[in-house]
Amino acid sequence: MSQNSIVVANGTGAAVRTALNNALDSLSCDFSGASEPGTTWALMKWADTTNNILKIRNLANTAWISFMDLTTGDILTNAATATTATNVYMPIKVFNNLAVQVPNGLYVRIIADYISLFNASYLTVVVKSINVIVDITAVGADGLDSGSMAANTWYSIWVIYNKTTETTAAIISLNASSPVLPSGYTYFARVGWARTTSSANQLRHMDQFGGKVNYLFDSGMYVIASGAAGTYSSTTPVWVTANLNNFIPSTAREANTVTYNNYEGGALSNVIVAPNNYYAGIASATGNIPPLYLNSSHAAIIKTSFGLETYGDSRLLYWVSSAAGGAIYCTGWEDNL
Repeated sequence: MSQNSIVVANGTGAAVRTALNNALDSLSCDFSGASEPGTTWALMKWADTTNNILKIRNLANTAWISFMDLTTGDILTNAATATTATNVYMPIKVFNNLAVQVPNGLYVRIIADYISLFNASYLTVVVKSINVIVDITAVGADGLDSGSMAANTWYSIWVIYNKTTETTAAIISLNASSPVLPSGYTYFARVGWARTTSSANQLRHMDQFGGKVNYLFDSGMYVIASGAAGTYSSTTPVWVTANLNNFIPSTAREANTVTYNNYEGGALSNVIVAPNNYYAGIASATGNIPPLYLNSSHAAIIKTSFGLETYGDSRLLYWVSSAAGGAIYCTGWEDNL
């Protein structure tokens, strides 16, 4: 450790050589020491041995920027200090060929070429060749993070990483942002959602690639709303809501639906569907006609994706059905990963 001056004054040959050696020693160890160097300049480096952080002087030569943890090698990404998240730059979540599968309702499988994960200080690791399975009957790594499973409940899906043992695992959690991490696991990233059925130990079957999720309908489709609803009018319909909370998670940015006007053989229906209730009827003189319309003159079915205009607990579509045959099904969602 050395914090010698790098200014070499005129002198005898031996004195100059000693000054040069001292200056090179300080440069070679990044002015390492328990306190900052007495003389500083813009962009100089200092190995702070008290906090084990490599720091860089800012351009104005007024403060230190914490750059690297000298114990772990983690990059501290523009934090003013290593202990605060103020002004921390959080890198974009990166993944490639992410797939999440719930093939039989008893486990969740996560596969990816790589995924970037973060810890509580927003430090990043990229984990490669992920192939992990969550057993919903277990608790801890590769299981539920804590507690016990509940029926008709959303569970967030996480890839987690233990940097000390270089172990990748997965968990599911009731928490959408801060799962309970098993001991030693400090890096995590949410990769999806799953929902239990009326049985606490059974998940809805689904298949996900990237952020696109499709339900697998082995026991019938999921009906969001059906029957007569609202008041149909070609100019001024009276809209009613169709709640999506049981069919898509809180982070979904798009709902994938199928609309039918002859549901279970019911009377053919005029059906209109929209993402909000500001739309008028199909013959509106103002031109704000609804994005989906099925005519009662013949049976029809149409698949549509609706960008969601609310975020969080209130996920709604608006619809009108003139007769018993109207219905909206949910086929999946697009997640905001």
